[in-house]
Amino acid sequence: MTEVAEKPVHPAFRAAEIALVAIAKNRCETWEELVRTGVEPRLTDEQLALVREYEQSVVSFLSVQKGAPVTLTWCKECDKVAFIGTGTVPTKCTLTLGCVGKAVKAGAPAPRTKAAATDEAPAEAA
Repeated sequence: MTEVAEKPVHPAFRAAEIALVAIAKNRCETWEELVRTGVEPRLTDEQLALVREYEQSVVSFLSVQKGAPVTLTWCKECDKVAFIGTGTVPTKCTLTLGCVGKAVKAGAPAPRTKAAATDEAPAEAA
């Protein structure tokens, strides 16, 4: 049986995810605010380089501000990215005409599988 290789994550999407986590963990609303505070975001050199590479084109537009969040969506099928505001990601890709993929939102928790749910069940008290 041939294994199907998982498509690598789009680098702009990965940069957005890294930046959104750093922004939220440091209780800021934007990357610019995080930089202004002078707080070390505790990223690896590789993560910081990726965020800096997409700082002007993607990261600077992200926001976790209440009422006006801005994040990025990515379709694994067509490998396109787009900004999205409030609301949910469309059920099918709207980034490329005829694409059958489904876009995912940066910063959204990964869908839980049944196996993961049972593995993480709390231990019973004795």
